Amino acid sequence: MNEERGWNAEFFDALGLMHNAETAEIEQAFQVETRGHLSDRRVADWAGLLPSDDMFMVAHDMSSPTPLHSHDFYEFSYVTGGIVLNVVDGQRLYMLPGSLCVMNLNTRHTLEVIDSEAVVVNLGIRPKLFLEGIFREFMDEDNVMSEFLRGEGARGHLFFSDAGDRALIGEMAALASTYSQAGMRQSYALAGRVLMLLDRLARTPTYSYFGVDTKTMHMVSFIRDHCEVASVQAIA
Repeated sequence: MNEERGWNAEFFDALGLMHNAETAEIEQAFQVETRGHLSDRRVADWAGLLPSDDMFMVAHDMSSPTPLHSHDFYEFSYVTGGIVLNVVDGQRLYMLPGSLCVMNLNTRHTLEVIDSEAVVVNLGIRPKLFLEGIFREFMDEDNVMSEFLRGEGARGHLFFSDAGDRALIGEMAALASTYSQAGMRQSYALAGRVLMLLDRLARTPTYSYFGVDTKTMHMVSFIRDHCEVASVQAIA
């Protein structure tokens, strides 16, 4: 339970960055809050696990599943490497590298282990951040993210993918670096980065409520495992 986990270097490789002072800062930023496995007790007591700031970032590997839980903040859950099964309100979503699942307030979910070396980076935003200023202006806008944050619609989550342009991983890397440079605390610079992420997601047409389901995951796995030997007809 008390074992401190090091950061997975594949995160930096996925970013295409050299291991230098900048990436060392990102590494330090994500070694912080999650040590050892999450227990039911610790998940039930988020106040003892997560920072009290209105904006914060934590990360963990997937060597152990997380129990079913909900949050009183918006959770932006991003997979940097490996495959994660995120069961959101009973719906099974397979999250591949570059996948982002945004979950609304009180959405219940659990993460199941498929790849023990998978790494999840979480951005948490508490709702009081949207009560005033430019965040309130964003909340009042007419776009998919603003409507989602207001709780409009029946779905408690949105699913995004990098779709080959690596835009999301760039945003997450910038957030990580900014968070680290501020001493892993909330800052004006972090607020600016969060607004940029929200704006990008608001303008992204390729979101869904379903992500990669079990059937699609089976198809992807078959193609990945057999593409070098199977014919097009066999794959079809």
